[in-house]
Amino acid sequence: MKKILVVYNPKKAEAANALKTLKKWLFARKQAEVTSLSSDAKFLPKADVCISLGGDGTILRVARKIAPLGVPVLGVNVGSLGFLAETDPHEMCAMIDKILSGKFRTEERIMLNVELNGKQYPALNDCVVRSSSSSRVIMVNVKVNNVPLAEYVGDGVIISTPTGSTAYSLAAGGPIVTPKLPVFIVSPVCPHTLSQRPIILSSDSSIQVEIPEYKSNRNILLSIDGQDNCTVSSKDKILISKSRHKLKLITNPGKGYFNILRSKFNWGLLSDVRRTHR
Repeated sequence: MKKILVVYNPKKAEAANALKTLKKWLFARKQAEVTSLSSDAKFLPKADVCISLGGDGTILRVARKIAPLGVPVLGVNVGSLGFLAETDPHEMCAMIDKILSGKFRTEERIMLNVELNGKQYPALNDCVVRSSSSSRVIMVNVKVNNVPLAEYVGDGVIISTPTGSTAYSLAAGGPIVTPKLPVFIVSPVCPHTLSQRPIILSSDSSIQVEIPEYKSNRNILLSIDGQDNCTVSSKDKILISKSRHKLKLITNPGKGYFNILRSKFNWGLLSDVRRTHR
């Protein structure tokens, strides 16, 4: 009998409904021992597999707690986008049936380790250094392996994993990077010079973000996966490196990365107008 951990977003009624359906379905088969927890739980117990009921935000919250345990995660999307949570509720039971039969594949996703003042934070998508005021630009200095990379003056800077390349980094003009590549992406947010563009670095790099003395460097935030937020000052140094933990994400065989890009973002497709005039 497999141990299944179900983590759900308590703020989504659809997640609660999916949880009821899943428990009823599993109980009828008597194939698994089920533990269900809110995604707000501070710690997650060891299990054979974790089912995340929510959206991509729920997976981000789950990933940072479950990755150190080495437990594979299936994301069931009851949110709006569902890029990481690629399985829809109507596919859920069929996918879990395959999991119980051992017929599933996982894909490892690299994560960031973000260190601030001796405290470490894991991140699946990204970390962002930005101003808490929309009307002020800030300056941040970025070093790679202790060598100066750039002084960024603008709204901030994003350091993302390939998984996070389709999130905030993409909105800031960063590239789409397939998730298996061992790289980081550094994307300035609205830089005040045309010469500064996103850059891709080896994930073996050590990245340091410093806050220098600057006229508007006040109320600066470090945001980790958009969920943990810390205030930083000119005395602080932010160190970013590859985490020793990876997220094991269960993939849906009926879908693939490029299929999801096309279906969720309409990426690579001709517009309806162009198609009608061919």
